[in-house]
Amino acid sequence: MTRRDTLTAAAVGLLLLAIYLSTTPLRLRSIDEAAVFCVSRSLAGHGGVDCDSLVWRAVVVGTPPLLKEGLDGRYYAVKDVTPSLLGAPLVWAAYQLELSPIRTMLLLTPVATALTGAGLVLAIRGAGWPLKTAIAGALAFGVGTAAWPYAETLFPQGGGGLGLLVAVGGALAARRTLDWRAALVCGLGLSLAASSVGGLWAVGPVLLAYLVLGVDRRRMVPLMFAFGVGAAVAFVGISAFNLARFGGSPLTAFFSHQTGATSRMRLLHTGTGLIGQLFSTPRGLLWYTPLIVLVPFGLAKWPRREAVFFGALIAALLVFYSFYDEWWGGLAFGPRFAVPLMSIIALSSVPVLDDLVHGRLRPAVRSAVVGVLVLAFVSALLPSLFYTLGESELTIAENFIRITPPERFAQLDPFLFEPRWLPQIRLVGAGLRGEWDVLWMARGSPDWLLLAAHAILIGTGALALRYAAQHPRWAIGQGVLTVLVIALMVGRYPEASRTFGPTLEPINPATMDALAAHIDQQTTPGDAVITALPFSTL
Repeated sequence: MTRRDTLTAAAVGLLLLAIYLSTTPLRLRSIDEAAVFCVSRSLAGHGGVDCDSLVWRAVVVGTPPLLKEGLDGRYYAVKDVTPSLLGAPLVWAAYQLELSPIRTMLLLTPVATALTGAGLVLAIRGAGWPLKTAIAGALAFGVGTAAWPYAETLFPQGGGGLGLLVAVGGALAARRTLDWRAALVCGLGLSLAASSVGGLWAVGPVLLAYLVLGVDRRRMVPLMFAFGVGAAVAFVGISAFNLARFGGSPLTAFFSHQTGATSRMRLLHTGTGLIGQLFSTPRGLLWYTPLIVLVPFGLAKWPRREAVFFGALIAALLVFYSFYDEWWGGLAFGPRFAVPLMSIIALSSVPVLDDLVHGRLRPAVRSAVVGVLVLAFVSALLPSLFYTLGESELTIAENFIRITPPERFAQLDPFLFEPRWLPQIRLVGAGLRGEWDVLWMARGSPDWLLLAAHAILIGTGALALRYAAQHPRWAIGQGVLTVLVIALMVGRYPEASRTFGPTLEPINPATMDALAAHIDQQTTPGDAVITALPFSTL
């Protein structure tokens, strides 16, 4: 890896971060995000990890599905904890600077996703591809997959995707060099991934098999041991954390942070889940990340071992979530569970992108590939600009609830293939209705100062990508300018939004007045109360 590669990777990451900052609304849209924030808030506020402040939502929506009562009588989030741990310093700093802790913590995922893009440059270069191809692969991931709209949320998939790329990069390096230290990086990457998104443990066997199959025993043992040590960081940490909160045996404690998901997994669900995750109009990867069309053609040109490795990673996670009766991911945009795979999808497509950037494709094929890339960009741009959890998404969730759990192996309800649920159609409609979901439209009209700052940052980011390899000051200057734009964003909008998209019908349960009176008695000036409405819409 050369200095030029490292500087270029940094420039790609900064450019992607500039793009993500220009489209993020810096506001919560899901109770899942609120649960992630709640733990960070408790850590920053009183050094605890409880989520007592979300317990009262049970009055509105029944037993809180994201919380579980601990041994001490307090309530704890069952979301994976690493995003909350990483976000706690941001929340603490926001309190010290009298800025919105919610807006400040929402900067975490754009940074994680931008780092994933930068890491892709290094992973592709490490695999022997030209630098121009590495840039193309990273940009295809960054602005051509569902990673972009999810970079604007506190859903933990962004951190999971970063950890998965670290694991894959470590595995590729370990097979090239047979160095135990690279295998350790692979294991640590899996720890980061699985402690952010528990389902990513499913790729552990694939990583281990790639590391050791075909390696002589003398070299195999150090690789296995190093990988195991790295992966054990998360396994032991999660088990100890849950043992302290919920008790039980170490094994049951390891699984106790899940929301009953393990008891809802059946082989019977697999056909519906796989077809739904790949092809259904409300959740199919084909529609939300059209870049996946290039994957089979790319894998055909990778060396056989790497092609099987990447294909197995994608298959392992999709099959794992297909066992789950709620394979569709709840109230969320698109195939949420598959978001950590976006970097692997881009990595798998690299040979096709290499042929494209070096002019080796026939005109008709080149036009088709460019068409796929344009469609992928548009499919990622639209949900990044417009509100994704409106009425249509509520209707989609209601229909999914109707057919959950599947009653046979492939329960292909007509709803799964109705064209009206295609994301492009729904989001163009949201755009025509003016349902913007970006910070510079937070007041209902364009904030021209902030919009100009974003345009300048993206422009200088493109220049930094062009010149940073020869002149490192470009990357340094872009980093400083990025910090200034972030300061402008959180300084100009110091309070988190009190609205969450288009106004829905008000809901006023009979117990709401008594609840409000109780909260009034329990709170003091300066306290914040997070309210949640049905369907997890805040």
